[in-house]
Amino acid sequence: MSEPATVCHNPKDYRIRWSVSSIPILLFAVIFVSGILFPEAFKKMLDAGVMLVMRDFGWLISLSTLFMVFFCLAFFFIPIGRIKLGGPESKPELTTFEYFALSLCAGMATGFILWPAAEMIEYSTNPAKGTGLVSGSYNAVMWAMQNEFLHWAFTPYALYTAFGLVVSYSFYNLHQPYAPSSVLYPLLGKKLGNKTATFIDSVTLFAIVGGVSGSMGYGLLQLGSGLEYLFGWKTGFTSWLLISVVITIIYTATSVSGLKKGIAWLSKQNAWLFIFFLVFAILTGPKSFIFNLITEAFGRFMADYIPLLTFQNPMADSDLWPQWWGTIWWLDWVAFAPMTGLFMATFSKGRTLREFVGVNMVLPSFFAVIWFGVFGGLAAHAQYIMGEDLAGTLAKHGHQYMQLFSMQYLPLEVIMKPLMLLTQMISFITMANAMTSTVSMMTITTGQNYTSSEAPIKIKIFWGIAMASIALLFLSAGGLDGAKSVKAITGFPIIIVETVAVVGFILFFMKGLAPEKNLHAPNYLYTNFNNLRGDMTADGSAQ
Repeated sequence: MSEPATVCHNPKDYRIRWSVSSIPILLFAVIFVSGILFPEAFKKMLDAGVMLVMRDFGWLISLSTLFMVFFCLAFFFIPIGRIKLGGPESKPELTTFEYFALSLCAGMATGFILWPAAEMIEYSTNPAKGTGLVSGSYNAVMWAMQNEFLHWAFTPYALYTAFGLVVSYSFYNLHQPYAPSSVLYPLLGKKLGNKTATFIDSVTLFAIVGGVSGSMGYGLLQLGSGLEYLFGWKTGFTSWLLISVVITIIYTATSVSGLKKGIAWLSKQNAWLFIFFLVFAILTGPKSFIFNLITEAFGRFMADYIPLLTFQNPMADSDLWPQWWGTIWWLDWVAFAPMTGLFMATFSKGRTLREFVGVNMVLPSFFAVIWFGVFGGLAAHAQYIMGEDLAGTLAKHGHQYMQLFSMQYLPLEVIMKPLMLLTQMISFITMANAMTSTVSMMTITTGQNYTSSEAPIKIKIFWGIAMASIALLFLSAGGLDGAKSVKAITGFPIIIVETVAVVGFILFFMKGLAPEKNLHAPNYLYTNFNNLRGDMTADGSAQ
């Protein structure tokens, strides 16, 4: 018997998707030049764009976000949750913990370190005017913790998971390209022509690059402030530039080993560091206060979830808290949804749709509740029980300073603070690696002889440098607010695309178009009920 023919890997067997890449590259080039030549006008334009989106369309963004949450949770109850990505015989490539670590670290890790202490102090001392809460009051502290849970558990992961679930199913089960536009295939089918797909991929790429640049801006702020806090190195443009160069070199080096080896290993170590910090804080922190706070706040969060998510305050005297601390977060997350969804798809073959939701949404969300409860509770304890002035520190140094600062209320701060800074850096590298790898694969078309699942290194370097440059621009234009603004503007078109894609996915199964049998009928609930009734009658338990 002759040996089967093997295909040798040809690293040159690819071409750049200029039809997708050229418009985002051109737009960001114009933005970059305008920001340098006309910084004041650029900042005003940025602010105006953000407020236009958030004031006029905040209701739509909140309702769409709520829809994504219910859509994801439904897979625990409906039969199609049993569908396996890649077909019935496909097997997972990673352990469940590795799969969970990738989801946790690639999508949220930098935010986990930046915001717990900062949000607790910000929200409890400056509650939204529409709530009628008194600054620093008991209910203000509870409300602050509720909003931490709202911003970091279930809601953001639902935006990621909804997009990822549809694109994964389209890629593995409907054999569509590895591209954001594939989420529309269940709705449009063959009507999703090249022109429509190219347009969607181009818009999505613009949003992804903007979103990733904003998150890189967060990371640069964190690391710059951490170095200033621990070693006295002055933070600013020069330090951000140096950090971005070092990070680009490190994540490019790690990407050489391959996405599934390098980033899977890195995410696993990152997850263990998070678990270590969590256990350390629980064992050495104010346990009774923290767990009582988490328990009550989580109960309130579950009871008030929909009102919290849909809070808009449309009155004339509004302080715009719902827009600047609510709506902007949903746009922040959704700007990442196509890229994170594609990244999730890379590792999801062999998982059922139910597992996809469980590992990518539910498990990270419960981890987030504990993480933000512990470290947000630590900050609340210092401010309101110990009488420390964390609010003054926040006003003086900014949000990015707070998490490292609050570590002084735990023992071994000489060791734990540098270790936290190291965790920040690993989180940043993990995110940068995942994001640039995904963006790079989006912008090329591979031939039959290109057998690697990775984009060429030079493509990764280009997008890494491009996104780091945009991050630096937005930081210099507005600091943390600048980083948030770009994510809000670029995220708005994606919330529309994702909502349409999810509706199309639902209709796809309701119309019986799915290739899987006995799962797609519109009357599956009725059918399952009749089957159950028949089984019960057969064994005599219900006559």
